[in-house]
Amino acid sequence: MVLEFGKDKTVLIKGVAIVFMIVLHCAIPAYWDVPLNEFSNSSLIQFMGTFKLCVGIFTFMVGYGYAFAKSKDMKYSLTHIRKLLIPFWVILFVFTVPFCFNQIEAGNLVLNMFGINSSLNWFSWFVTFFIYAMIVMPFAGRLIDRNPLPWACVCIGTAFVTEVALHGLYPSYQDNDWAQRLFDCLLQTPCMILGYLFAREHWFEKISIPSYRLFLLLTFFIMGGGIVCTKC
Repeated sequence: MVLEFGKDKTVLIKGVAIVFMIVLHCAIPAYWDVPLNEFSNSSLIQFMGTFKLCVGIFTFMVGYGYAFAKSKDMKYSLTHIRKLLIPFWVILFVFTVPFCFNQIEAGNLVLNMFGINSSLNWFSWFVTFFIYAMIVMPFAGRLIDRNPLPWACVCIGTAFVTEVALHGLYPSYQDNDWAQRLFDCLLQTPCMILGYLFAREHWFEKISIPSYRLFLLLTFFIMGGGIVCTKC
């Protein structure tokens, strides 16, 4: 049995990642009115933090999906950036701005429109990352297409070195919106490049699943292990 990973599978995986994201954001104790230790199932709530796996799924899928782009150029990138920003801006100006209008500064609003600042829409950093990805991937994709594995390693290494340099040379980067978002983008770049490489080399199609029963058995043990961890 060969693992197929087409468009239908990616839609399914994105749906699962969205569920993970919702569960993750509901499990952040800092945003609760009641202390976490007052819940009888606090261990389960703490385990819900592992659903941060959704971040890796989303960033991987950005690179994976870009490998199937019809034209890997800036026109394609700008089109997809627009498709993301329009619904994001609708949500921002319809559901957020009217309720905190007196607290909004013009410059801060512009930064929030592109996810650089998240004071109006929390966790909107992914908007910035997607814009970054659409700008970077036309160049990174062409390099990887020339010689996939070596150039993918170069792209991952460059992102890692730049990220470490930013952290080392500018320790207070978290106090600057631009520096923080740059760090976030660099941090997620290796996973994005890996997604592109998986699609480019068709690695998923090369995975052979021994049997349907074995797959169900492994799934059972993984779910069982997760349940046990929540009770530890």
